[in-house]
Amino acid sequence: MSAKTQHDCWTVLARVMLHTGHDLPAITKNDLFAFRSAQLLQLGVRAAGCHQVWELLTDVGILEANHGLYELRLGQRSVAHLVDRYDITPGPIRDLFVRYLQERKTSVDYTTLSGLAADIVGNFWADIEKHHPGIDTLALPADVITAWKERLATVVGVNGETRPRASSGYILLNVRSFYLDLRDWAHEDPSIVPYAVPSPVTRADATGLNRRKLHVRAKIHQRIRERVPLLPEIVAHLERELAQARALREAAAKAPLDDLLTVDGRSYVREDGYVKAARGLPPGTSYVVRDLETGSGSAPPDANTTRSGSGPSWKPCATRAFGSRNSSNSPTSRWSPTDCPPPVRPCRCCRSSRPRPTRNASCWSRPNWPASWPW
Repeated sequence: MSAKTQHDCWTVLARVMLHTGHDLPAITKNDLFAFRSAQLLQLGVRAAGCHQVWELLTDVGILEANHGLYELRLGQRSVAHLVDRYDITPGPIRDLFVRYLQERKTSVDYTTLSGLAADIVGNFWADIEKHHPGIDTLALPADVITAWKERLATVVGVNGETRPRASSGYILLNVRSFYLDLRDWAHEDPSIVPYAVPSPVTRADATGLNRRKLHVRAKIHQRIRERVPLLPEIVAHLERELAQARALREAAAKAPLDDLLTVDGRSYVREDGYVKAARGLPPGTSYVVRDLETGSGSAPPDANTTRSGSGPSWKPCATRAFGSRNSSNSPTSRWSPTDCPPPVRPCRCCRSSRPRPTRNASCWSRPNWPASWPW
């Protein structure tokens, strides 16, 4: 268990004991449930160290062993929980968001539903309430809309630095869809009529999403062009590491406990240690050594995970496979920087930026991609 994990466990235990007033032997599983729920409700994230505390309390007999960790998994949240985690003001607007998401729940998966709640409740309405307290109508003034769009365009980091928000187009599109859905539903449900107001996101705001997609794709391709020439150097470095690790493993296998061994000019001491079986290490092939220069002790990386030294480490293999995926030559025969696909224009029929095979004459057919492209 790392030092950070130990610190997280002590933090969880201290908070639970201070909140409940229980001593350590009196902590129950309900105390951990309550702590985890409070963390999720207030911060929107799981408490670090909660699972480790559960295991430790089970090992020492404070919690019953028949209560598994699965009890901490709450599964999918309700629509009301997805809305309330953004701490918006209770009232008709909050109930409208719950009702809208409940209606959309039947047609989308949970991940899409959670993302939709984050866009229209978290990034839109919660931000509006934060900067304009007291507002209680979806018919927003022009100055409020303009200020929100300006804030949406950038993301403020923890250090105060700002950067452009890559997902702003998707958020604008979801907010516009929310307003347009309310307008359509108002024809069938009179209770929706008071909320059928003009959308703060115009058609001009929502256009250009395909251009943003193509820009993101172009950035990905540019990163590939920049990194592909470096693959031979990466493979050579990983192969050197593999050779060093194998030499260290072979030396550790021959050395008795507490004996000094030297590999590539560095001195190590063979120690008795326990290597977790979860790492997939066969019996009798794992050794723990301590580097006398750094003082750190660990199982030799890659060398112990090579399964008796028969076969290369996964790192050089994965990198070599990535670099020569469609090449039958030596590992140094990689793609050239010009092998990356050029930017793709959107399809005129489906407005998708991904060309699809089709017989429709008004839509592009699948292009003849070079065999060297990895996708």
